[in-house]
Amino acid sequence: MKQVASDDHAVKRGARRHLSPVFLAVAALAIAGVSFTGGFMISGFIEADPLHENPDGTTVVVDDGEPSAPANAAAGSASVIKPEGEWEDSFSWQTGDETYPFSVSNEDFPPEGIGALTPLEKHSSSYPFQINLADAETTDSLPGIAFCMAGDYGGYSYDYELKQVETTEITVLDRNGEKRKAMVNTKLALTGLIGERDDKERLICQNCYLLKDENGEVYLAIPDMEGADNYVLYC
Repeated sequence: MKQVASDDHAVKRGARRHLSPVFLAVAALAIAGVSFTGGFMISGFIEADPLHENPDGTTVVVDDGEPSAPANAAAGSASVIKPEGEWEDSFSWQTGDETYPFSVSNEDFPPEGIGALTPLEKHSSSYPFQINLADAETTDSLPGIAFCMAGDYGGYSYDYELKQVETTEITVLDRNGEKRKAMVNTKLALTGLIGERDDKERLICQNCYLLKDENGEVYLAIPDMEGADNYVLYC
């Protein structure tokens, strides 16, 4: 996944939203403080786990009473569980919901601090070169998403909601370009198109899914825009 590096493509309902340079500067200063050695240190927002010193001088993280992850959960991520049985080869991992085992929730998408998604590798101009995300502007409106295409008209912008559907098998291309089976439950319901309605738009509008990999990273899968029988991943 990609942090927004410029304000050129940020989405706004009916227009592009530009991030204030002052806002970006303040946010950067809130996260990073300059150390006396000339480097940078993270401060303020990340709180270290409480440590306990053993008699032998070693330290361990104090148990805070939170429930532990399942035994087959991914290392470093309590949000995913390794699929078993007929799903064991899935690129996507389960997330613990009994009805929708591969679902992605509103708390997971978009990931905190992420304003834009890019493909795992570059593609032709038939594909979005970037997918921009925008928060809902009011409590009674929907968040926005824009599929940025090369060309004068810019692409397709929508409001979106997450919709849980029956478990579906799709084929995705992983980071090595290999085709992998992926089970999905979460579909993007796109409405309020801003842009030209054409074959590419219809393909995107009807067939976008969310999934998590073994590390708990969230991906947006869009259908191949040149007719191949697989989905292309953005993160």
